[in-house]
Amino acid sequence: MIHCDWQVVDANAAALALFGYADVAAMAREPFAASGLTRAAGARSASDCAWQNKGARLAAVIYHTVTRDGRRLILRASATRLDHESDPSVLSIFDDITELHEAQEGLRRSETTLSHLVATSPDLITLTDLEAANT
Repeated sequence: MIHCDWQVVDANAAALALFGYADVAAMAREPFAASGLTRAAGARSASDCAWQNKGARLAAVIYHTVTRDGRRLILRASATRLDHESDPSVLSIFDDITELHEAQEGLRRSETTLSHLVATSPDLITLTDLEAANT
């Protein structure tokens, strides 16, 4: 999607579906932040990055959002500075990393539990494959 000072000026079908809008006009009627996406620390508006050269990549930002239909998402945004109708704007591409984030959190919890179990267990722990012919 393309936004100018957090006001959406254009978006593709994937962005509309991700944020729960029927069309670009509906999305453009309200400020981008009102779409449930809140600026994270370090996020920049187009006016903040107007000094950047056109085509410059901006730092990736992670957003936590609740969509219009109530879905909680974690999004990674990558952005490029551009001009839209001669105004400094940003082309943002959003990747839904909710499942990835949940899987990473689950893995961290599992590693912590296993590490704690091994560290506090007074007994020898072995792993055995019951279906193997040789044990």
